[in-house]
Amino acid sequence: MRIATWNINGLRARFDFLLHWLRARQPDIVGLQELKLTDASFPYAELEAAGYHAVAHTQKAWNGVAILSREQPVMRQQGLPGEEELGARLISASVSGLLFITVYCPNGKDLGHPDFPKKLHWLDALARFLKEQHHFDTSTVAWLTITLNLGAIVGGLFFGSWSEQVGRRRAIVTAALLALPAIPLWAFGGSVILLGVGVFLLQVMVQGAWGVVPVHLNELSPDAVRATLPGFAYQGGNLLASATAPFLNWFAEQRGGDYAFAMANFIAVVAIVLALVTWLGPEAHGARFGAAAGAE
Repeated sequence: MRIATWNINGLRARFDFLLHWLRARQPDIVGLQELKLTDASFPYAELEAAGYHAVAHTQKAWNGVAILSREQPVMRQQGLPGEEELGARLISASVSGLLFITVYCPNGKDLGHPDFPKKLHWLDALARFLKEQHHFDTSTVAWLTITLNLGAIVGGLFFGSWSEQVGRRRAIVTAALLALPAIPLWAFGGSVILLGVGVFLLQVMVQGAWGVVPVHLNELSPDAVRATLPGFAYQGGNLLASATAPFLNWFAEQRGGDYAFAMANFIAVVAIVLALVTWLGPEAHGARFGAAAGAE
């Protein structure tokens, strides 16, 4: 079975791409986020003609989530109970004997923004929902979520600041390579404590590396495309990442269903490729926008 997820960021704008991707990859179940349309505008008929049934939780212009599947899904939940103020961000359905949930988490902006406490409250509500409805342990889910978010914050702050001193390339490469020793704990940790340590360290390095990438791209971009190229590269990365879930599913099946091995090796390869591409590329740290950038 192939399961995939795609933050599509506007279903109407990218519907042709979605149909092409469905034909090319033929996933069995797909979770979509950021639909940005109403239920009346949702292309149920067009998707059914392409061989997919759909259930959706929609919202005009914002948010919105959906589940597509080859077999008819049975709706289990629309929206996170008690969190309607933050919009259409959760949907679950029974599909082919599985309970499938897709969520679009709120953006907290930054620590001082009023949206940040709302995001934390939403995540708390999600943990309660998973425990009450699906028998997940709230305490474990909550602490792991807190741990990974702390790791992301620490990584972004440290490597972002450090990149100002040593340059973007060195910061990205260092963070990407330091992710490698954290992967075994993340993928194969034999206890919640080891998993938590692995999650924290991996998030420090992953967010440390990827957090510096946008400013690195901005500094490298010519003035004429500086407002376009970084965003284009980001969305292109999202498009490539849409193939991740089917690939990992295939890879794991070759190993007798060993998803930990598949994910660990995939993350390791991505980290090494990022480090190599960045190190072999140019450096424009300190570039003045509107003026020629001096390469390192």
